[in-house]
Amino acid sequence: MEQRSELRLNRKYTVLLKLAAETPAGDAAEFAIARCLDVSSDGLKIETNSLLQAGYIHEVTVVVECLAAPAQRYNLIAEIMWCDALAQGGYTAGLKLLESEDTTFIGWKKILMQELGESF
Repeated sequence: MEQRSELRLNRKYTVLLKLAAETPAGDAAEFAIARCLDVSSDGLKIETNSLLQAGYIHEVTVVVECLAAPAQRYNLIAEIMWCDALAQGGYTAGLKLLESEDTTFIGWKKILMQELGESF
């Protein structure tokens, strides 16, 4: 159930979610790939094949493709706010982005401010 009230941008970014960290025994980290459906200043709506648990916090990388420049990667932290099954299979989920010192949160906010300005 979506609860964002901010302006949303319809963007199709690739989103990588780190679901589980590498284990001390050497098991590889587990990731899910998602497609961003829209973005607001503090969150993302994504579509994925993985069931995500509301309330869980994950490391997230958003890949912003640019025609004139190399892709930009934004490493963020996000809380899963909701996850709903789709009739055709897969899931949509709402992610709330959390500010954290060890992320590129500030750079992410800057690029969104630029894009929001261009949307008017």
